[in-house]
Amino acid sequence: TGRAETMFEDVPAGDGEPPNLDATARALLGALLRPETHAVYVCGHPGTIDNTLRILSARGFRPKLDLTCEKYYT
Repeated sequence: TGRAETMFEDVPAGDGEPPNLDATARALLGALLRPETHAVYVCGHPGTIDNTLRILSARGFRPKLDLTCEKYYT
């Protein structure tokens, strides 16, 4: 468990460690989710949105073109 945006962060490869479901899911998202083929809609709390946009922008996604967001202030 943790913050939602951590699912989009890169995960270093483990050396001889047993499989980790969290790391596997992150690696799968990292391999499949590309700005050439996907657009991403992110909604939630402002901190989560800002961090997710930062992470995905570093991977080549462009705000307002490939990334759309909606912030909820509660």
